[in-house]
Amino acid sequence: MQNYSYNGNKKGMTFALMESIDASYKDLGAVCDTIRYRKAQSALALLESIAGGRAVYYRTHNTGFGARHELGGRKGRYPMKAAKIVRRVLINAIANAKNSGYMPEELAVVHASANKKQILQRGPAKGVLYMGSGITGHTYGFAPARRSNLEYAKVEIGLASEESELGENAKRFIKIHEKEDSKLAAKVQQNPKHAKPKEKGQKKEAKAEEKKQAPKEQPKEQSKAIAGNDVKAKDNKVQPSNQEKAPDQAK
Repeated sequence: MQNYSYNGNKKGMTFALMESIDASYKDLGAVCDTIRYRKAQSALALLESIAGGRAVYYRTHNTGFGARHELGGRKGRYPMKAAKIVRRVLINAIANAKNSGYMPEELAVVHASANKKQILQRGPAKGVLYMGSGITGHTYGFAPARRSNLEYAKVEIGLASEESELGENAKRFIKIHEKEDSKLAAKVQQNPKHAKPKEKGQKKEAKAEEKKQAPKEQPKEQSKAIAGNDVKAKDNKVQPSNQEKAPDQAK
């Protein structure tokens, strides 16, 4: 049996694990923080919105991050790749719970963690040039054997059912997130703008359709030329030509 890092009572719990993930464990950990103590179905919807471009708050590993207005000025990023990976693990956990006889509507994400798994030591290709690594800072030559390690990560997700014996804090956080999800659902019903953001490809398609449906406007230069031609035509009708004036003068 697989050993999980969950130290609580595992009665009524179902787990899922993915190892050897070629992704940042920092991004995976931030995504796991957002879905912890949420209902499984609402966590799936949240992961879909993150994969579509929703910002995620980073509690740690946020040095140099920019403030996001979607997060109220807090530091965050858009870990779309990590959200897709965590979503796959959550789907597997829900499937395991179904096989155990639990209903998906009753499940809540109690355990979600991401950690560094293994590190593969690598070096750069031969012939890589470098500059300024000598004593005087003016040397230029081929690079020594520097390390460029490849880090793998793992993700664990644990779902709790009604039979699970949870602590008071876990129950309290689950109720808080349920209230937040109900408020968000009410906002979406009243105003569809609060729904999950569209993906980049969908946004481009929507803009292209809007341009096709919008009436075509003439450019300013063309409209000015047309207006100038109309004025000239009016002047030609009002003012007689020189050929018409000549016979009158002869008379």
